[in-house]
Amino acid sequence: MKEVPATVRFKRPLALAVHQILLLDWDPIGVKALGASDDDTEYDSDVGEIVKRIESGETPEKLAAYLGGLSKGWMCPPEQHELDLGVARKLAALKSKRDWQ
Repeated sequence: MKEVPATVRFKRPLALAVHQILLLDWDPIGVKALGASDDDTEYDSDVGEIVKRIESGETPEKLAAYLGGLSKGWMCPPEQHELDLGVARKLAALKSKRDWQ
C-alpha cells in the first residue's frame, strides 16, 4: 500500500513542520536510518498534541519533557534528553511564525 504524503495528511503548515522536525531531527527510534521516507507515519499520532503545546506557548523545557516521556516509552537511552531539548527549542520557535493557520 502506498503511503499518503505528509502534505495531504497535514493540511496545516504548522502540523506539517512539526511532522518534519519529529521525523528528520528527533526520530528517537531511528526510522529514517531504516530507510523511512519523508512521508513516514511513525510519529503522526504525536503531531496534534505537540501543535497544541506550541500554540499554547509551552516552553522548550516543557516540550522537551513531553518528548522525553515519549522517548522513555520507547526505552530510549537517557542521553536522548539533550536531543529532546534541542528539538523542543526548534519546535517552540515555530510559535513565532506568523503564517501558520
